Amino acid sequence: MKILFIGFWGLDDPLTLSTTFPNLELLAELPNVELIRFATVEREAQVVPAFRLPFTTTKITHQPLISQPRRSLIGTKLEEFLRFPRELTAIVHELDIDVIIGRGAMAGALAYLTSKRTGKPFYVESFEPHADYMLESGVWSRYDPRYIFQRFWEGKEKKYAQGLMPVAENYRRQLQREGLDVRNIVTVPCPVNLTSFAPNVTIGRAIRDRLGFGADTIVGIYVGKFGDIYYDAEAFDLFRAAANFFVNS
Repeated sequence: MKILFIGFWGLDDPLTLSTTFPNLELLAELPNVELIRFATVEREAQVVPAFRLPFTTTKITHQPLISQPRRSLIGTKLEEFLRFPRELTAIVHELDIDVIIGRGAMAGALAYLTSKRTGKPFYVESFEPHADYMLESGVWSRYDPRYIFQRFWEGKEKKYAQGLMPVAENYRRQLQREGLDVRNIVTVPCPVNLTSFAPNVTIGRAIRDRLGFGADTIVGIYVGKFGDIYYDAEAFDLFRAAANFFVNS
């Protein structure tokens, strides 16, 4: 099997490193998978990052999709969703791809558009109601073209994807209530390597020493990112409030 795997984040994005690479590793370990072409959307970078995987495999190669900013954000997105499916279609034909997988609903839109051009089946893993997330968080408005198009594409993904893989069981049930065939929906939580994330007192003490934190100092760790629905200033306001609370308690 030959897979085109589409991610909507850049190669160096923390979400690619922490959530996409583990899934690629699992796919590469399948004996019936011959190759994986991994496409990422690269923005705000003059040079595409070097492609390095945190695991060893010869099955995966990288294909950057280079964003070309326009005068407006809407113009940039429109250009991307017109050009990227053409570039992805060329990959499908060049490598004789069997299956297309989109990582998340945004990449799922590209998977749908590429599938429409090629006739190849597509799946969307980490499927979510992304348009509704962006609306409810105030990042997009109900009349924002990005919201309108993303909601439209999510409807197409629900209708035409060979399979949807939400990360939450409640959302799987919601999709079932919407009338989708339950046989095509499987809950797939984000995987975590329990060995890598196992508590290690020795390493923890060494990091505390390097950062100048005492053994009894309360340390909070944020493992997310900043901007858009993840907020920016609000996050640091929360960090400050937490720090003041623990210092004064």
